[in-house]
Amino acid sequence: MANIVRNRVIVTDASSEEIIKIFDMFKQYISWENTIKQIDNTLLFETAWSALHKTSLKHISFSANRDAKIQYTYAEENHEPFQGQGDYIFKEGNIIFEEVPDNDSIRSWEIFFEMWPGWKGLYIFDGTTYQRDWDKE
Repeated sequence: MANIVRNRVIVTDASSEEIIKIFDMFKQYISWENTIKQIDNTLLFETAWSALHKTSLKHISFSANRDAKIQYTYAEENHEPFQGQGDYIFKEGNIIFEEVPDNDSIRSWEIFFEMWPGWKGLYIFDGTTYQRDWDKE
């Protein structure tokens, strides 16, 4: 079974028309159209196997209005050591903020639970990291 990546795009400092244009550019990368949810300036979708490549994100940002900021957040489904979470902000084709935390850091877990809220109840915090609570299966 393929790993699923949950993705969120938030566009700020852009007109409604510009937001639609940016979302249309993102939609070409979406694996399953039935996972797309658009709420105001936020686009949520899922992809198979991996997050979108930074080069694609830079291209979309470069093609957008000069003032538009595009925040892209992603989290892979099972929070395994080889998988990842991250958060970027792009403007004018440049990365102006980048956060790709170490996989077992508290911040990586925060991003994971933000993107996959249903998983939080299955983990307990032991003071340094989160551990699976097997009693809640």
